[in-house]
Amino acid sequence: MQLIHHGLHIAFDDSWWIEAQMVGFLPNTKCYRTDHPNAKEILILDVAPVQCAPGVKLFNDSSGEEISARERVVRILSGFRRADVIPPVEITEDQSENIVTN
Repeated sequence: MQLIHHGLHIAFDDSWWIEAQMVGFLPNTKCYRTDHPNAKEILILDVAPVQCAPGVKLFNDSSGEEISARERVVRILSGFRRADVIPPVEITEDQSENIVTN
């Protein structure tokens, strides 16, 4: 699977997409569900991704997490598909470019 967001190329194994049952998925809402009391809706087009250091993969198994990158990605994708409550992404405003980053 290859995705591009604000020039960041995001790649992960197609089997992760299939395992999360995302083939043919079309959202029926404009944002994912969260129960955080201070969450705000922001357009994804207005959110730039965090830039990883050169040579550091976006999805890796050495992040100190107890589950693998595959398990984390499949869990998030499946949550989007099932409309699960998902913790919000913490963002900050980048004053230099006037764009929001996560």
